[in-house]
Amino acid sequence: MRKILLTASIVFAFGQGKLVAQMTEKISFETAEGFQLGDLHGQHGWESYGTANDSVNIVSTLYSDGEQAVELIANGNFTFKGFQKNTTNLHAITKYSWDVWIADAEWSETLFDIVDETTDANYSINLGMGGDVWVGAGGQLTQVNGLSFNSDQWYKLSYLVNHDTGKVELFFDGTSLGILSLTPDFEVNKLDFYAFDLGSSFAIDNIMIEEIADLSTQDLLMPSIQIYPNPANDYLTIETSQTIQGFEIYSLTGQLIKKGTTTKVDVSGLKKGNYIIQVKTTESVLSKKFIKK
Repeated sequence: MRKILLTASIVFAFGQGKLVAQMTEKISFETAEGFQLGDLHGQHGWESYGTANDSVNIVSTLYSDGEQAVELIANGNFTFKGFQKNTTNLHAITKYSWDVWIADAEWSETLFDIVDETTDANYSINLGMGGDVWVGAGGQLTQVNGLSFNSDQWYKLSYLVNHDTGKVELFFDGTSLGILSLTPDFEVNKLDFYAFDLGSSFAIDNIMIEEIADLSTQDLLMPSIQIYPNPANDYLTIETSQTIQGFEIYSLTGQLIKKGTTTKVDVSGLKKGNYIIQVKTTESVLSKKFIKK
């Protein structure tokens, strides 16, 4: 799979507002929900596709919630395969989340999308080879520096779709992966889980679709860390009420250029161009693109 680094500016931030959620739908692939062990295809609107055939099954051998989950068995045939389900976006602010498990992080190339088939738009979290985490829209993905995943471990992926602000925020196990602008008229009408089969199986469980009824008094998309000026000549200033653990500066190709623990970052020695600074605090992580003049 070809990953294309995003050239547009993406603001990475953490939501600080209080979420008040009302459960809309929960899918845990349990017998009590009407699911049966074995082939998922055709059960409650789920469809497998590509070369998946009968290799997408409801199993009782691994799960994060209840006693069953869906597993896609890989065989290393270097083709796309996956499973999907149509859904309906009925709310102004909706949170989509599910648990994922990867058999082999070294050979993983799995994607998890919320999709609007009408506008041909999608937003993705990609768990890639070597344990890398990527995020993006429309097939254009950028790596999240400093974040990785392990084999044989459950993680929660979340997508907060806010039609009031026209934004979607993506999360990996509670860590924000960034805030992206929604395509005009975007509506979620499909959940799509798939892989380029390099030989690593994956599983899905505990799918939740929740209406978010209240963001409290603070906008969810407001960053808790400020970095300025941008563009910068000699110094970048990190401003936050949180305790800073450190910063790292990367090139757009992912090469680590500089790191430290100060709130005033000397960038005078950097070549002119675009960089990404990642700030870690005791509460959050912020990655932001900046320009060195």
